[in-house]
Amino acid sequence: MKLKGSKATDLLKKIAVDVRWCDSCSVPVTSLDTCGVCGSRTRKVKAVPPADIRPAFSRDLRDLRELLEASYGAKIAEKLLPQRSIVLLNKIEYADAADEVIVGGFTIGTRIYDLYSLKWVFRPEYRGASLLIAERRAYAIVKSSTLKKFQFFERSDIVEGDLPEKGYVAVETADGRYQGLAKVLERGGLRVAKVWKAVPPLPKVKGYSDLSKAIKANEERLDLLENDALRLIENYREGSAVTISGGKDSSAALALAVKAGVRYAVYVDTGVDFAENYNSVKEICSLLGAELLVAKPRDGFWKCIRVFGIQSRDYRWCTRVLKLAPLAKIFSEKGFVTSITGQRKYESVSRAIAAQVSRSYTLRSIRSVVSPIHSWSSLEVFMYLEKESLPINRLYFSGFDRIGCYVCPMLKLPEINSISSLEFSKWNRFLKTHARKHKLPQEWISLALWRWRFKYPPEVETVLSKRGIKAKEIILRNLSSRVNIGLEGNSLRVILVDLPEVNLSLLARNLQNFFDVKRSSGEKLVLEDNIEVYSNGTIVVPSDLIKNIDFIVKSIYSIHVCVRCELCKYSSPDDCPVLKYLHLDVANLVRKILEG
Repeated sequence: MKLKGSKATDLLKKIAVDVRWCDSCSVPVTSLDTCGVCGSRTRKVKAVPPADIRPAFSRDLRDLRELLEASYGAKIAEKLLPQRSIVLLNKIEYADAADEVIVGGFTIGTRIYDLYSLKWVFRPEYRGASLLIAERRAYAIVKSSTLKKFQFFERSDIVEGDLPEKGYVAVETADGRYQGLAKVLERGGLRVAKVWKAVPPLPKVKGYSDLSKAIKANEERLDLLENDALRLIENYREGSAVTISGGKDSSAALALAVKAGVRYAVYVDTGVDFAENYNSVKEICSLLGAELLVAKPRDGFWKCIRVFGIQSRDYRWCTRVLKLAPLAKIFSEKGFVTSITGQRKYESVSRAIAAQVSRSYTLRSIRSVVSPIHSWSSLEVFMYLEKESLPINRLYFSGFDRIGCYVCPMLKLPEINSISSLEFSKWNRFLKTHARKHKLPQEWISLALWRWRFKYPPEVETVLSKRGIKAKEIILRNLSSRVNIGLEGNSLRVILVDLPEVNLSLLARNLQNFFDVKRSSGEKLVLEDNIEVYSNGTIVVPSDLIKNIDFIVKSIYSIHVCVRCELCKYSSPDDCPVLKYLHLDVANLVRKILEG
C-alpha cells in the first residue's frame, strides 16, 4: 500500500514523536511528562511531523554558527545558538536538505540548502524571528493589522525595518499581534511566506546541556525501549542475523540483538560504500563480540552501471543488485531465516506503514524481518549508542544525516559537496564524462540532477526554468543515451542502444503465447497487426498498439541481458532487476514523446 498527499501527511502527524523539553535542565525529553534528572514537568515541543529530531553535531553546529554570524552578526548568533546548549535538528520535506533548528525547546527557524546559491540559507521563524524583531535586525514592521501567506508589501508599506538585499526577514504587524517570515524580492518589496500569532523572543537558555545530560533525563524512556526491543528479539533469536550498514540505526539494532543472544552480523560491501562505514562496522562488532560476515555482489558497481545506466531515486536498481542479492545469498548459505534490521517508522511513509515484524517482500528465504527500534526516534538512537559507549560513525560529525554509498542518489547536496575521498573523485569523473558525451548542462553536475531519472521535483524544475533550461529536455537527452525513439507516420520506432544482436528465434518462442507470430527470419520478426522486431534491436509498432511496446522490450532484455546477480535464485522472477528496471527508460521516453 502506498500513501501520498494528505493521507501521507495525516499518517506522519498521527505517528509523530512526542518531543518534550525540560526548561530547568535545558534538555529534550521524549514521551515523558517529567524530567528524569530534576523531576520538573516537561513541555511539548512544536515540530513538523514526524518530528524525528536528532542532535546537531560538530559540522552542523559549525555551519549553523557561520550562517547566523554572516546573516546577523556574532552577538545575535550567540543568542540564537548559545554554545552551552544542545541543539536539535528536525528534517523536513524539501527538494534537498532542510532542517528545523530547535534551541531551548523552541524552533528558531529553518535552514535550507538553497538551490540557487548552493549554500545554506536561514529562514527565521517563531522565537528566532521574534528575537530578530526585538534586536531590530533583518526585520520589518508593516502597516497592516493582519498577515496572510503570499501577501505582498511594497517598501512604502513598511513602517520600520532592517532589510538585506536578498534573503528572508522576520515581519510583524504594527499592532504586534501577528508575526511571519517574508522573502525580500528583487524589486524591493516583501512576499510573506509563513504566518503565526506573535510569540515572545527566544529566552536565554538556562545552564549547560549536552547529550550526556539528555541521557540522564531520558533514562526511564531508554530502559523501556531497550526492554521492549529485547523481548521482541528473543522471540526470533534462533536462525537470525543482524543486517548492519555502519549507520546509527543498524548499530543500535546490533547492540540490542547481541544482548538478546544473537551472534551474527551481516554487512554487504557494495564496493562503493564510504570507508567509514566498514570501519564503523568492524569496530562495533569487535566491541560487542559479534561475528561479522561480509557479503559482496558478484559483479561490482562499475560493471553493472554499464548495463543499467546511472542509478536514481526513481530508478534504484543498485539496491537489488548490490545489496539484496548478496544478502540473500549469504542468508541462504548460512541458514538464516530472520533478518534483524535498524528500520524505523519515522524514516519514510513506507516504513511507517510497515509492521515491526513482517515477511520479506523480495527474499523468500527470509521468513521474518524484525525491526526492534521501529518506534525509536533518531535522538533516542543516538542517546542509546552514547549510553552504551558504542562508536558512532564519524560521517555524522561531518554533516551527514543518512549513511550509505557515496554514489547514492538519496544523498543531499551539502553531503555530496563535502565528500573529498579518492573513490568519490572517480564517480565525479564518470558523471562529468557522461554529461559531456550527452551534452547535458553543467547544472546536471552542480545540482546533482543525476539523482532523478524520469521527473524532477517542482523546486528543481523552477530553478532550471529561471536559468532558461527546460527540465524535460535534460530528461529526454539523458534517456536517449540508452534508447532512440521516433514517430514515423502512424508507427513508433524504438531502437535499443548497446544491445547485442537479438535472437529472433528465441524471442518468437517467448512471444508466441501472447502474439500471433506471422513471420520470422534471421533479421526480422513480424507479429500480428504489423508489429516488427529487427535483430539490431529496432522495434516498429503501429501507434494504436503502443501499449505492447513495454512487454516486447521486457522480453528482449530478459533473453539477452543478465548481470549475474543471482537474485532470481532467492526471489520471484518478477523481482529480477533486469526485468524490473531496464524497460523503464523506454516506457518513460515513449510517454514523454507522446505528451509532446
